[in-house]
Amino acid sequence: MYDIWRVQLGDDPPAKVPPLKLRLKPGAKPYTTKARKYPPELQLFLGDFNNTLERLGWVYENPNARWACPALPVKKSGGANEYRQTTDYKPTNAQVEPHAGTMPNLDVYLERVAGRLCFGLFYFIRGYWQLPLDVDSQEILSYMTHRKIYTPRRVPQGCSDAALYFQATMERCFASLLYKNLLVWIDDLLLYAKTVDESLDKLDELFRLMNEFAFKLSATK
Repeated sequence: MYDIWRVQLGDDPPAKVPPLKLRLKPGAKPYTTKARKYPPELQLFLGDFNNTLERLGWVYENPNARWACPALPVKKSGGANEYRQTTDYKPTNAQVEPHAGTMPNLDVYLERVAGRLCFGLFYFIRGYWQLPLDVDSQEILSYMTHRKIYTPRRVPQGCSDAALYFQATMERCFASLLYKNLLVWIDDLLLYAKTVDESLDKLDELFRLMNEFAFKLSATK
């Protein structure tokens, strides 16, 4: 039995992959934002969400952080009054050396799916928060809410190289399936096969790799 499904993430350890490590440009200087004003609804969200992150150990309060960009809540699609937290890392990202790499061209790779009859679509639950952040890079990605400064232990969305790091990590972990029976776009996965037997075989391989690297899939999507 594979322990890979979650309705919501708890205090699971990070995935068993090399952490994201940032490299500052020569002459980089710590940046600290001025406190931003948030409407009451966003204050409530930021307070509750970051209390949860702190309880899970994914972030810690760090009033002495030399770096701090503003938290940026974004309304989720669908019309409901639900938000996800991002951070406006533009001032910090400008001082980080970008990693080399490219995102795959899905229009090209989707051609490999032609003729397949069996499909499975899977989503990582809070994908970025499953990935470890190198200790020496954590303070650089600190962020400020209306009340506190937090330093993340996991990869926060919006930081330089996060998407490329996520994609490259997925491609390494699932190399045995990639582009033969699997397409990966950051935290979305499409498994495909010609027959039911092949589909079941590749599904087991996918779940085995998920378990090996300690990734968690959403059980609600």
